Amino acid sequence: EFSLLRETIDNEQFRSVISDLILCTDIASQERRDLCKKRWKTTICSADASSTVADHIMQVADVSHTMQHFDTFLKWNERLYREILAVYEYSGKDNPTRAHPSENWYKSQLG
Repeated sequence: EFSLLRETIDNEQFRSVISDLILCTDIASQERRDLCKKRWKTTICSADASSTVADHIMQVADVSHTMQHFDTFLKWNERLYREILAVYEYSGKDNPTRAHPSENWYKSQLG
């Protein structure tokens, strides 16, 4: 059952595309933003443009809650905060260079 789906998921190229799409939403990473901008400039006029366009669609979808009703913005921001807090609690407490998410949250929301 679902053999075609399993074959697709096991395909290394498919996994790579999915990984890139997920990672491109990490707009807090300057390295990731630079990589996406570079890919946009070098591939938008090439045969590989579809993956670059997909990256940008994912980025827009990732931040679109900021342009919705304020209740929607609050709902998704709270979920984002909880996600970042969970990462901090899992790995950041032992890293002295990583600040608790609440220390920079307000400033990061202003841009």
